[in-house]
Amino acid sequence: MFASNSRIVWTIRKLGSRNPLYIPGRLASIVRRRWLARCFPTNAMLKRARVVDSPFAVEEPGAVPCRYGNWHWRASEESAIVESVPAKRKASTIQAANSIIRRTFSFRGKPPRTIKRSEWCPEGVSRGWIWDLNRHNWFATLGFAYQYSHDEKYLEYFVAESSDWIDQNIGRLAQNRWDTPFEVAARINSWIWAYFLFASSPAWPGSHRRKFLESLGLLAEYVSQSIEHHCPGNHLLLEAKALAMMGEMFPAFRGAESWRNRGWGIVVREIEEQVCADGVHAERSTMYHRIIAGELSELWRISARNSHTACDKLLGVAVRMAEFQRWITHGDGTFPLFGDAYLEDTYYRFCAPAIVGHISPDVDAMLSREPADYSDWLIWNKDCNQIERAEDACGRAFRDGGYFVVRSGWSHSSDVLVWDCGQIGLATNRKHAHLDTLSFTLAIDGHPLLADPGTHESDDGRTPLRSTGAHNTVRIDGEEMAILADRGEVFSPPTATVDDWATSPTCTFASGRHDGYRRIGYCSLVRRSLLCMHGKYWLVLDRVLGKGKHKHIIEQRWQFAPGSQVEFDEFAGSIAATAGSSVLQLRWLDCISGVGENPIASNDSTEWATEEGWSEPYCGRPTATTVLVRKVRSHLPVGLELLASREATDLRFVRSHAGNRTEWLTIEGDGFKHSVRVTDGGSEPMHLPGNVVTDSNFAILLDDTGRSEACALISERAAVWAAGPRQLARAELAPFGAGFRRISLNQSDLVAFW
Repeated sequence: MFASNSRIVWTIRKLGSRNPLYIPGRLASIVRRRWLARCFPTNAMLKRARVVDSPFAVEEPGAVPCRYGNWHWRASEESAIVESVPAKRKASTIQAANSIIRRTFSFRGKPPRTIKRSEWCPEGVSRGWIWDLNRHNWFATLGFAYQYSHDEKYLEYFVAESSDWIDQNIGRLAQNRWDTPFEVAARINSWIWAYFLFASSPAWPGSHRRKFLESLGLLAEYVSQSIEHHCPGNHLLLEAKALAMMGEMFPAFRGAESWRNRGWGIVVREIEEQVCADGVHAERSTMYHRIIAGELSELWRISARNSHTACDKLLGVAVRMAEFQRWITHGDGTFPLFGDAYLEDTYYRFCAPAIVGHISPDVDAMLSREPADYSDWLIWNKDCNQIERAEDACGRAFRDGGYFVVRSGWSHSSDVLVWDCGQIGLATNRKHAHLDTLSFTLAIDGHPLLADPGTHESDDGRTPLRSTGAHNTVRIDGEEMAILADRGEVFSPPTATVDDWATSPTCTFASGRHDGYRRIGYCSLVRRSLLCMHGKYWLVLDRVLGKGKHKHIIEQRWQFAPGSQVEFDEFAGSIAATAGSSVLQLRWLDCISGVGENPIASNDSTEWATEEGWSEPYCGRPTATTVLVRKVRSHLPVGLELLASREATDLRFVRSHAGNRTEWLTIEGDGFKHSVRVTDGGSEPMHLPGNVVTDSNFAILLDDTGRSEACALISERAAVWAAGPRQLARAELAPFGAGFRRISLNQSDLVAFW
């Protein structure tokens, strides 16, 4: 009875979170899929999948029903492209193709497996493994190897394997449970590339060319008939992209105009719906962001070559998506795994930052880390548009997407912090969302140290990795910040608000909050503030606001990257995490309860523990990790702090007070002394040294060696006035980067204050 009631509640919540048209759309999709399973392909579908005037009767290699001249390259350019591809890449691709000829495949992190001829749904593997096998990305690998070597064994194997797959499966597209419209769209992408990689070969038999193209037309007709209109998100967009490509490149098919119009119509509509104004994909999965950014970049290249009206709009979207991808990428080529994400996926093919025109010294490094040859073939002549960017920028706010990035630079050894303070997933489909609000990741010298755990193939394995406790955020009383439901649903998601964002060459400050724990009754808000003092340290200030008679368990949780070595120095009271040659040191102050009223140290209520966690950055390869938990039992409100720095940095981290209601944190190192205060946004003004008063939510007092006079950084939106006889000169207030104002302070007053 309980399970039945839970299912009813789950269904009601799910339907309530969707568009009113979701129910009829979902029912129509189910009915249509069952009808296709019985009838596909009908005579009308077969007709649309054939070519006008049947040019297949001509056996010459050049007689192809496609816009070969409007593809990414012409046949006459192939030798120049091959020459431009690095020798290491060509050797690796040929080696991979030789494994394919032995029918040895490695998918989803599993060891290489040799399967029998005609075995397209092998036993003992996951459904995801079967998906990867039947996406046929390896058809393109055979094509690349053929171009590099001109060895006809790769063409012969492609002909034999594709012919066998067609014989067994082309008439069962709607009957194979593993063959969803999304998978068929992926196969269309692979087949198109395989076709053009082999198209110039005089050894490709005309009979097979005809068979292959007729089957490609059936794949497109099937997607056109079954496209997932009811399912907003990456599936719909990527299926439409495959249709648009088919319509553009193969206009001789009778159904080409229908595919082209339907595909382009959905693409143009969905990029408005799914891509935020700042370029972040609305599902907030960094893996799907990379996939979609790459696929849209390829579609833009095709639209430019074919003078399509959507060219400019696609370029704008692709550039914004590429910018976000480039900002979050670590020096080692990896990226944070926000949402459902792996570091690798067979659907990922194109490096968007390189394709849309980021021609710079690091483009070759970007391409060298790509898993396949696609991007090398797209930009072989480096004819992309030049995209200007600010290389000296240290911080970038992607406010619509909810991500805030701080970088120390653009080299392979840069430090990168990515903070999540935005919406959880796509509002109408949170299937790929995780409970990670206010979480952040941190890489030092290009090596991830504080990380996000990734995802898992099965729902049972995904659920723990989607939970609050799996992310670098705050958890209260062991509760989730939202309700995790079956099939990837998230109910009662928290609302995240960014209060402050300011960045400059000296430092970057961010502050935000979420209300995910309001539903448990006694907690009103969780607030996190981050101060990144470039080249020196990272300061994390957590505040849990609320009230009640009972003490509550507040946890700060820190998930270290796989392979990190974590050591606790009891004498120093710090944690050191090591990855490669990079070391991250963490220090804490005693917990303070009653923040903003009468601060009380509560060291006795603090517990430290390490838990065995797990992460899965590569599908099928779960890896043990260390999770550090700082657990505080306290009344609300309560405040917790963390200071992160490199091990070689000698810092002193203390709490100081000016009066009963003012709390400052002081960080002192070689040649500098900084004091930081962040308020909860109340009406009480903040008093600074030199009788200066401000209503800023934060203040950072800087007293650095070489600076002629100490100063304070506050919000650019804040008001400033004098509390005593001193008059504030306009010259004392000045902009300081984006979001900061700088105030000059009296040095003697500052020393007395400290």
